[in-house]
Amino acid sequence: MAVKRQILINVLYMIVFTLAFSAISSFVPPKYVGIVFLLYFLVFMAISLIVPRVRARKAASSIIESSGRILYKSDQQEVMNLMSKDPQLLNEAKQFFRKSMLMFIAPLGIWFIVLFLLKPLIIPSTVKHGTLEMFERYLVLYGIFSAIAFGLRFTGPAQMPMALTSYEIREKGLISSAVSLRFPLDCDRYELSYSYERMFVEIIDKQTNQRIRLYTRDPYELKNLLERYAFSQCKER
Repeated sequence: MAVKRQILINVLYMIVFTLAFSAISSFVPPKYVGIVFLLYFLVFMAISLIVPRVRARKAASSIIESSGRILYKSDQQEVMNLMSKDPQLLNEAKQFFRKSMLMFIAPLGIWFIVLFLLKPLIIPSTVKHGTLEMFERYLVLYGIFSAIAFGLRFTGPAQMPMALTSYEIREKGLISSAVSLRFPLDCDRYELSYSYERMFVEIIDKQTNQRIRLYTRDPYELKNLLERYAFSQCKER
């Protein structure tokens, strides 16, 4: 349910900005339309990066306000040492980087295609500037870009594990600067994974394929804590 709600909010953001930039493009001089469209592209990418962090801060505040005691607190220097000793982490990063480069370049390619190839077809020079027809045609243009770019987010490569260098496990949730989760977790959505050899425990979001990796000197202790507080409902099934 939470994922569906986040997707709905993202779609609403996309619709609002599509309407706003379509209206702006309909009235600015034609020579500035490319700048407006580039601005739309930058806003779209910024929202994709900023919104998740804002949600994480809100979740962290909620967990802190719940007054749950701290069960485990990572040592950043220790985590960094453990990461540096993980022989497979560098290979994971290289594989992800190669696959994700295409996903990073793709929106730029889409922007070029929409602006320079589709725009003359969807908005011919015969359309009168500042009219409802022009607004509707820009709506189609921005809608095509938004729909394709939004769809790429769900067809990209598996995500690189999010290795948290500083985090807290509390009775009511996981807190870090990058992501926060409120306990107990949904058993249908999340699962627990671990590696004693590589010294980490992972919380895997099966719906988004996000892997939250927690390096620790004692994976067994951390695993038990998470099973007790984050996945307590799963054992009862």
